[in-house]
Amino acid sequence: MMRNNQVLTVSGGVLAVFFLCGTAWAAGGDWRPTYDMVMRWVNFIILVALLVKFLKTPLKDFLKSQSELTSREIALAEAEKKDMEKRIAETRRMLRESESRLKSIRERIVRQGEARKLEIIENARRQSRTMMAEARRRIDSQMLQARARIRAELVDTAVARAMERLPGVINEQDNERFVAQFIEGTRNG
Repeated sequence: MMRNNQVLTVSGGVLAVFFLCGTAWAAGGDWRPTYDMVMRWVNFIILVALLVKFLKTPLKDFLKSQSELTSREIALAEAEKKDMEKRIAETRRMLRESESRLKSIRERIVRQGEARKLEIIENARRQSRTMMAEARRRIDSQMLQARARIRAELVDTAVARAMERLPGVINEQDNERFVAQFIEGTRNG
């Protein structure tokens, strides 16, 4: 098959030479430029025929190996693409899960914060009630102590005044009568 193509190519080249040469010889005397052009084409066709003959198999093998190499690289790139797509899908899934987890953690922290806030408020209220009760007890205790001091001072003042006044007012008879009442009160009592 390839041989037939070569024969056709060479035959076509020869025919082209005859046609071109025929035109050049028919025109008259200046046939050299046409001859040079025809020879260039003949040389070109011979060069192409030689290149095809000697480089056909190595070129074919080279192109086949390049095609196989390219196919392997494409297959490898496709595999890497699929792997990357899987990784991207996994990353997106993990991102959605982490967003969900972050949202639940945030909600839990807010709930814990609210519970802690309520606990702190309740503790503060209890402490304030305790402090108020303690303050009331201290105030009541200080009031009782102050009343007792005032009474003691009043009694001391009253006794001191009585001691100042009584010696001139109480006589010996009053004194004996007081002693008798006291003794009688202790017997009855």
